Amino acid sequence: MQYLWWCLSASIFGLVVWSVVDASRRPASAFEPTAKTKRNWIISIIGFAVICGPIGGLYSLYYLLNVRQSLASASTED
Repeated sequence: MQYLWWCLSASIFGLVVWSVVDASRRPASAFEPTAKTKRNWIISIIGFAVICGPIGGLYSLYYLLNVRQSLASASTED
């Protein structure tokens, strides 16, 4: 059971790191179509991960599946 919790924690940490690295590598102008700025996305991902743990993983997953896709499609339209 302890191994399962360790794997879950490591995967949540990996999602958070991936989300933060991805958000930090994109230009700030790419975040204009979203409701938040680049800084707000990075702070909120890290904040949810530190304060809420698994909810931070879900928030990172939301960023990777929804926001990242819209940022990628907005950059290819230009």
